[in-house]
Amino acid sequence: MYYLLCLIRSQIVRTSFSGYKRYCIEYIIWHELAHLIVPHHNRAFYALQTRLMPDWERWQQRLAEWPV
Repeated sequence: MYYLLCLIRSQIVRTSFSGYKRYCIEYIIWHELAHLIVPHHNRAFYALQTRLMPDWERWQQRLAEWPV
């Protein structure tokens, strides 16, 4: 079982990757890495996420549809 631990402003986000497809895991990792630079979901965050993973919206949609 894999876990992503991310410390952002004293908050720990723990995500279990058990049962996720690889593309979902990659999206989650890029999303959380972007939070290390821009902590909130704002225009700057989504611009950075687009630079890191240009098709992130497609992967976000697939993740939302994936039953876990």
